[in-house]
Formats: sequence, C-alpha cells, structure tokens
Amino acid sequence: MKISGFLLLAFIGSISYSQNGDQTTINFLNEIYKMEVKSKMSPDSYGGSPYLPKDFEERKLISNGREAPGFIRYNVLANQIELKVNQEDSTIITLPSNQFNSFVIDDVEYSWKNLKTEDGWKNGFFIKYYEGDDLKFYGYPELFKKEAVKSLGFVEGKPAHYRVDIKYYLSRNKSEFNSIKIKNKDFKKSLNLDGNAKVYLDDHKLKKVSDVIKFLEWYEVN
Repeated sequence: MKISGFLLLAFIGSISYSQNGDQTTINFLNEIYKMEVKSKMSPDSYGGSPYLPKDFEERKLISNGREAPGFIRYNVLANQIELKVNQEDSTIITLPSNQFNSFVIDDVEYSWKNLKTEDGWKNGFFIKYYEGDDLKFYGYPELFKKEAVKSLGFVEGKPAHYRVDIKYYLSRNKSEFNSIKIKNKDFKKSLNLDGNAKVYLDDHKLKKVSDVIKFLEWYEVN
C-alpha cells in the first residue's frame, strides 16, 4: 500500500515547525526529503539485526496527539526511528526522538522516556505493555553484540551477530521501575501477593507478555 509522501512529510514538517518557531516548514521539508541516512549499524559482516521489526512495516507515528502512517522500524543500536515514505523507497529518514516521541507497532505503543530503574536511569523507547491505576509494565529493547569466534582446529567458527532482547520492568504506585522476568515467582515476590492474587498465579502460568497483561488487568480490579 502506498502512503502519500506529501501528507507524511507535511506532518513531519508541521511537528518541526510547532516545536521550532524560527524554522520554516518548507525548509525542513526540503532538508528531510534529501536525507538518505546510512544505518549506524556497523560492519556488514555482522549477522542478526538491530531493528524492531527487522524490516520496515506500515505503522503509526505519534506526536503531540497527532498520528500519521508510515513504514517504520526502530534502530535499537542508534536508538532512533527510521522511516520510509513508501516500502519501495531507497531513501531512509531518521527521525529526531525529541520531535517524534511515540510510535505504534502491532497495536503496542513505543514511547520515548527517561526513567529511573534499579539498573540506573535509562532513556530510550520503552514498550508500554500495560498502564493501570497503580501498576505499569514496560519493556525496554536492548541490543546484544556477540563478537565472531574464529575457527580453531575442528571447532567451526561463528560470525559476529546482533540480537535484540526485551528487558521487562514493573512499577507500583509510581515507584522506581524494577526489572522483572515473566515468571510467576517473580510477580508473587515483587507484588508481595497473597490471598486471591496468589491463588490466581497458582492456577495460571505466566509464559508471555499477554499472560502478564491479563493478570495485571485482573489484579487491579480484584
């Protein structure tokens, strides 16, 4: 599906203009349309991918309550959103995070935040899996780089590669975000569960994000 390049770039330009009064929309559009950004992911010899998703997919950009469609991927290595006006375009636009603070992939919002966690302050795009009255459950994409292993005798070498993992954080009553694994025992301990909540987790095994969301929704109304 083709997305109107004019409408998308007008949206980008209007955000820039609203946040930088002395910069005219037309100048910004001219500049941004000429930008062909080479990925900051180094060597081509690295396997794997530093992107979420791995290729450009049609999703939504969000800024100040306004939305626009685009072909988007998140460069975890560079901590930036990359955009194509159309899938077949060779031009890749890198968006400034201070202007485009959210985007949506598979109905889940990624939002630029600076949060205090038990691992220290982290800034970047957090995945907002769940936000309730008292509880927040976020994911934080992290990039792991494994260097190449040289062949040695009968041991076959392995190429260097990237891997994106999601680290999960839970906050209660606006407290510091603590890292947590998707395991029943971790949620029992973190939330100090007893009574019906403990029985719920005894009867329902947490295996994936959707299980956690379902539990947190239940927990906040019971």
